[in-house]
Amino acid sequence: MGANPMEVVAKSIERPEELTLAELQIMDMYLIGAINELRRLEVLQEAGLDVGASVEGLENFYFGSNFAKAWYERYGYQREPLAVQEKIDAVSPDFVVDFFDGVLDDIGTSGGQQLSRDSSNE
Repeated sequence: MGANPMEVVAKSIERPEELTLAELQIMDMYLIGAINELRRLEVLQEAGLDVGASVEGLENFYFGSNFAKAWYERYGYQREPLAVQEKIDAVSPDFVVDFFDGVLDDIGTSGGQQLSRDSSNE
């Protein structure tokens, strides 16, 4: 998926119309990987294993954008297990942006930090 796929994920949220074909293919692989992870977790849960809080709400971060929701609709979600469909269908397309807006609001304007090695150069 390249050296920094999160740059492509962020672009898919902020400027999806500017994605190149290569970036669209990166997003395809990223979201297919997300679906496979959700399927795997569902199988583990059905087998009686506790996947619990460590992955609770994972679908929000993968599918909480307009691009990801549109991709999922186009992908053909009807072939997914019902539990996976229901989780993804319940995700707000604004989740990612709202989540990080909230984080930034929580830390306010004085929330910036530096690594100790960087602040020693001042």
